Amino acid sequence: AKNRHRIGMSRGPPERGPPDVGGLISLKVDNFPFNTSTEDLRDMFNRYGDVQDCYIPRDHATGQSRGFGFVRFSSEEEAEAAIDGCDHKVLQGRELRVQVAQHARPALINRSEQAAMMARRRDDRRDDRRDDRRDDRRDDRRDDRRDNRRDDDRDRDRRERDRRRRDDDNSDDDRDRRRRDRKRRDDDSDDER
Repeated sequence: AKNRHRIGMSRGPPERGPPDVGGLISLKVDNFPFNTSTEDLRDMFNRYGDVQDCYIPRDHATGQSRGFGFVRFSSEEEAEAAIDGCDHKVLQGRELRVQVAQHARPALINRSEQAAMMARRRDDRRDDRRDDRRDDRRDDRRDDRRDNRRDDDRDRDRRERDRRRRDDDNSDDDRDRRRRDRKRRDDDSDDER
């Protein structure tokens, strides 16, 4: 008897969050008054079948209804009857729009899975930041190498220009020397005659 009692009890805090609505037919109800409660919706839709779940999203800042909600039935027949009975119905001066919900609620995950998923996301963001920093350092090194190459190119160009100037100066000196020598020879030959 002791073990049966232990098996039935859940350990840890009670699970919070949305109920499991898998297998239910979800209807989206649009354009109802902001003061409509889940009980009001449940009462209105209970006429067409057994409402399994009723949910009205609220504004996080104000807590006020956002003007739409979801009603869930266990069978398609009940859902169809609710659509036929409530679509275009006027509630407090507002015409309701009721249709099968296009998007299902995301799958439920338990808290430990959620914590693990959040840790992975956090690690992924940390890895992304680390990769970004590594890429920035790599880019900085590449820029430094490029700058060094530019400096090296400038230095090489400067050395080449200086060498050419020296060569030009030397060639001018050589040319002048050859002219002087030629002139001296010519003058010497004229003197001999």
